[in-house]
Amino acid sequence: MLERVGSMPGVMRFQLTLTRRSVENILPLITLPLATLTSVAIFTANGRPDLAPYGVVSATLTTIGQMGFFIGSEIVVSDRAEGVLEAISIVPTPYAAILFARVSILGVLGCIGFLESVAIAKFIFGIDVALDDWPSIAGLLLATALGTAATCLITAPLFALGKSVRTLQNGIAAPLYLLSGVLVPASVLPAALQLPSHILYLSWGADGLRAALGSGTSGIVASLLAIVALALLSGLIGYFLTENFMARLQQRGKF
Repeated sequence: MLERVGSMPGVMRFQLTLTRRSVENILPLITLPLATLTSVAIFTANGRPDLAPYGVVSATLTTIGQMGFFIGSEIVVSDRAEGVLEAISIVPTPYAAILFARVSILGVLGCIGFLESVAIAKFIFGIDVALDDWPSIAGLLLATALGTAATCLITAPLFALGKSVRTLQNGIAAPLYLLSGVLVPASVLPAALQLPSHILYLSWGADGLRAALGSGTSGIVASLLAIVALALLSGLIGYFLTENFMARLQQRGKF
């Protein structure tokens, strides 16, 4: 890998190669969009096919989150176990930048879940999800993928310090998606939960996508700007945490 970390495109190609070789890494792309079946079936059974986009948005954001936030968070753990961290510590490129590039690829791949979810709504339920505003949809998906990568810079080093990364992941998955309002708008949550919802980039991604698909009321531009702002903030915090994590490992000589 060392010969590839000189450039971000090289790092991204490296991650694509690893992803193609691991069935576990692409499994979310196969299984999670199927959640569209459950949510859209519930809406249609209750006479609300107009809410089908809610199911599409939910499955899409869950796929992006799983691909980037959870699989990406395991990168540091696997790099440490395989001795990659020690090798990377001698190159000039900050590990935080390498990690961000690798997780960004995973998040972008997770956007494929949107196309899968739209196809399920169309061919199984006969529901045409409005895709007229493609520029906004693409921009929101990309921003959400990058926001996932930025947030991963915070969680990955913290997970690496734990004894069981899977336990930590499973413990925060449900609260994260619930508070983010990926299935239903956060505005329907209890008042006490609405405030923390606004600091989660997935919440803004969900609102923006629902609006872009014609089933929401939040402003698309406001949602996009909020995702970018939260991604920048998370990225700065994550950069500090990740580089501090690497510095501590170097000082202790325990990679």
